[in-house]
Amino acid sequence: SCADEKYKASMKSLNKGVKAAQGKEYFQAGEHFKRSVADYRDNHNAWFMWGEIETKQAIKSKKKEMWLSAAEKYKEAVKRQGNPAYLMKLGTAQFEAGRKEEAVQNFRKALEKWPELFEAHLYLGRYYRDQFEMKQAAGSFTRAIELNPKNRNGYLALGLMYLDWDMLDHALKVLKNAEKQLQRDENGLARIFFLLGRVYDEKRDWEASVESYTASIRRDPDSAVSRLQRGLAYKELGERKRALNDFTKYKAMSDARDRAALRIVDKHICSLNPKCMSRE
Repeated sequence: SCADEKYKASMKSLNKGVKAAQGKEYFQAGEHFKRSVADYRDNHNAWFMWGEIETKQAIKSKKKEMWLSAAEKYKEAVKRQGNPAYLMKLGTAQFEAGRKEEAVQNFRKALEKWPELFEAHLYLGRYYRDQFEMKQAAGSFTRAIELNPKNRNGYLALGLMYLDWDMLDHALKVLKNAEKQLQRDENGLARIFFLLGRVYDEKRDWEASVESYTASIRRDPDSAVSRLQRGLAYKELGERKRALNDFTKYKAMSDARDRAALRIVDKHICSLNPKCMSRE
C-alpha cells in the first residue's frame, strides 16, 4: 500500500541518517532525518535523532534558537512515544533554551517513568539552586551522586554550592568522596582538586591549598587559573620564588584580552619584587 511504501522510505532515510551521524556528517544526517519524518510523520525515532543532531549544533553554536529548534524535534518524538529518554532530552533542550519551568515538568515526568534517571536529578538540582531552594537542590544533587557515583557532575555541583554557601566542611566531605570515586576520571579530578583548593583557601589552610592546586595542575597542566590560585597560596606561605613562577606562567597562559586580571597579577608580582616596590 501507499502507507507501507512511505513507512519503508522513512525507515530507509532514518538508517541513512544514523549512518551519516556515525560518520560525523551531521548536516547530511539532519537532511536524512528531515526526509524521514516527511515520508512518515509518526517515525518517533527520526524525530528524536533529528533532535540529537540539532543538539550537537546547539552545543557548538551556543545559540538559544538552536536549542529551541532541538526542543521542537524532541517534542514531536514525545508526542508519538513518551519514553523517559525522550522526555529527558526535551527537558534538557528547554532548560538550555531558558524555558526552565517547562523543562522541570518534563524532568518530573521522566522520573515518574524512570526514577533512576540521574541526569534528571542533576537538572532539577540546577533548577532548585537557581531558585534558591537550597534544601531541594542539595537533595537532587545528592540523589544524582547516589545513582551514578562515577559521574563528576553531581559532586562538582554540590561541592560548589556548599562552597558558595560557606558550608566548607560539607563541601570538603563531598569533594573528598569524589576524590575516592573518580580515580579513572583525570579531567574530573582536575576540577575536583581545584574546588578543594578553593575550599582550603577559604579555610586559610595554605599548605592544603597548594597541595590541591598542584594535584589539579598535574592532571590539567594547561589550567591557567590553577596556576594563579596556587601562586596566591604560595604568596600567603611566604614562598616568593614559587609564587612568582606561578604568576609568570599564568600571564603566559592567559588571554591577553583579560586586562583586568593581568593587572591584578602584575600587582602581585610587583609586591614580591623589592625593586618594583621601591619605585612605587
